[in-house]
Order: sequence, then structure tokens, then C-alpha cells
Amino acid sequence: MPTPKGTNVIDGYASVQAVRRAKDRHAPKPSPRPVTTPAAAPKPPRPRAHTVMPDKHEIICYECGYTFPLTGRIRDTYCSKCRAQLLVKDHTIEGEWSEPVRTIGRIEIADTGVLREGAELNARTVVVAGDVRQGTIRANDRLEIRAGAKLKPEQISARTLIIQPDGDLTLRGTLTCQDLEVAGRLTADIVAEGRVTIHPGGRLKGSLDASHLTVEEGASLVADLNIHP
Repeated sequence: MPTPKGTNVIDGYASVQAVRRAKDRHAPKPSPRPVTTPAAAPKPPRPRAHTVMPDKHEIICYECGYTFPLTGRIRDTYCSKCRAQLLVKDHTIEGEWSEPVRTIGRIEIADTGVLREGAELNARTVVVAGDVRQGTIRANDRLEIRAGAKLKPEQISARTLIIQPDGDLTLRGTLTCQDLEVAGRLTADIVAEGRVTIHPGGRLKGSLDASHLTVEEGASLVADLNIHP
């Protein structure tokens, strides 16, 4: 049967498409996904600044005996009291020596070194491995005794006397010092105004008059003691 003019005919396929388009128009649009910004990595903590304090040294003037502090490295300077120039000059004595030496540095007497009459050594640090029995020694900081050293206690003066591990010293008479450290062997009568420390492997024999005594594990002490803090 022919279709009358002016009549709209919708077949089944067109109907389905029309319904689908209508649903699409009225369906709610999906909300856009939120954009997630990744969290920023925590900043590492700033390293703390470390301030290095300069070393402080106690200097004893070899002209007048005045003691004053010196900050930083040890260098040529002037005495704060008498204004004498104090020189830092290291010396090594390997043969016979009979002249005075004064320095705020270091003097080393080798195993072949021998002090004769007139040799007067005054230094911040003195290291002895030779024969110094005819000279005099004043160590304003450290006097180190090594193997082969020969000396007389009445002719030495030291703020800190150190018997090195290879040192083996036997003295007649009384040895006086401020502090004493024994890592080797020492046989003597000792009067120490400060602290006495016997390190492992060290041996002290004789008598000891001191304010403080420390005997570490592995050390040996055979002495008459008079410890009075």
C-alpha cells in the first residue's frame, strides 16, 4: 500500500537510533577526575656548620720565665711581659754538643748525640735518645725519653715526663716533674706534683709521691706510694 504524501514514516532501525540519542542527551556527564599533584619531596635538613676553634698553647718565655697563652699554630712571637723575641726553631743533635739552645720549638737528641758541659737546652719539647748526663735540659711542655737515653735527674726539668714504650730508664736520686706518663720501663724515686699515669705495658718501680695515680689495665707498679690528692 503506498504511503500517503505528508506522512513521516519511521522504521524500526530509525526508532532505535532516536531513542539512543535521546538517552545520550539526558544522561549525566561524568565528572572530570581530579588532578592530583604529587607531594613535593621533603627537603633534606641543612648540615649544621661546625666552627673549628683554634688551638691554644701555653708558652713559657725562655728569657724571663713568664707564662702566657698563644692561639693558633706555634710561631715566632714576643713575650707578653719582657717583650723578648721567642723563636720557633727545631734542632736535632746527632754528635757532641756544648752550646746553649733556646727555642719554643722542639729539640731532639739522637742516639748518637752527646751533651757536654755548657750545653743548656731550653725548649717546648725535648726528645732524648742519647747521652745528656753532662748537660742541662728544661722542657717547658714535654720531655720524651726513648731507648738508649742516659741522664741525671738533677739536671732535667720537665712539665710532663714521658717514658716511651721503647724507653728503659734507671735513675739514681729523686726525679721531680709535674706530670708523668710511663709506657716503657722506669726505675726511680719520683715526686710528681700532678698526675701519674702508667699505660698498658708500662712498668714503674721505686717510690712515688704524687697527687693523682692512674694504673691502666696491663700496667705494672712496684713502688712505695704516697698519694695525697
